[in-house]
Amino acid sequence: MESEIAAQAARDASDELIDELEDGIADSERALRARDTRRWAEAIGAFTDTLVAHSGNRYAAELLERMRNVLSLIANVSQVAPGRRERSIEEHRTILEAIRARDADARRRLRALTCTASRPIRWAPLLKCRSRKR
Repeated sequence: MESEIAAQAARDASDELIDELEDGIADSERALRARDTRRWAEAIGAFTDTLVAHSGNRYAAELLERMRNVLSLIANVSQVAPGRRERSIEEHRTILEAIRARDADARRRLRALTCTASRPIRWAPLLKCRSRKR
């Protein structure tokens, strides 16, 4: 879902959207430097929220809202992996550059890479927690 919404943004992004995404990345970087994990997580989540709001796709907005608890859990678990916070910011910066360049295809390729690369990091701690309970 996110890749299609970002690809749409790459096709029709306004300067205002680009400014909002830049501000969000700057917020996440400031939070990371301050070691404020709560503010970092909020800024990371706001990036996707901004893209979804720009899309005007109410179905995507509803799906995101329904998935928010699961996504929050995944983000909280994955952020403890070494370098994950920095990689999240870098992924958002790369997405922003694709949007700024109006390159929808680059955005789709990037999303496929980031999903594949981050999946083991995000799910491994959850699986360990589950296996300990048994």
